Amino acid sequence: MEHFYQNIHGWFNFENIYREIAAKLKDGDHYVEVGAWKGTSAAFLATEIANSGKKIQFDVVDTWLGSPEHQAGREWADQDAIDGRLFEVFTENMKPVEGFYKPLRMTSLEASLLYEDNSLDFVLLDAAHDKINVSIDIKAWLPK
Repeated sequence: MEHFYQNIHGWFNFENIYREIAAKLKDGDHYVEVGAWKGTSAAFLATEIANSGKKIQFDVVDTWLGSPEHQAGREWADQDAIDGRLFEVFTENMKPVEGFYKPLRMTSLEASLLYEDNSLDFVLLDAAHDKINVSIDIKAWLPK
């Protein structure tokens, strides 16, 4: 499957890390990405998983509500966030890799409670970027 992530609006510049992760993950491994926006990085990893032929569980966690900076009149205002359409846009963007990921529409902290400690093989945290929320995310997800 050809990569299509370049056609999705977002911020993603760690392709090499995701390639390395996909190469190292084995059948039955479980990966979680926290923070997805419109799906740029999730589309990249799901494509890598599809191309690997491995059975890797890939969960994508986000509220798909956007952050305050994405609302009207703010520096990073985004019409899809303003209109409450982020999840719809994400789902549409991810159509080519349906079946290679599972979206979990909830907060990072809520999602972390779904997983037993030491049950995950890799977690990428890229949700809220303020110091308090990053600290909460690390404390919640590190044991997983």
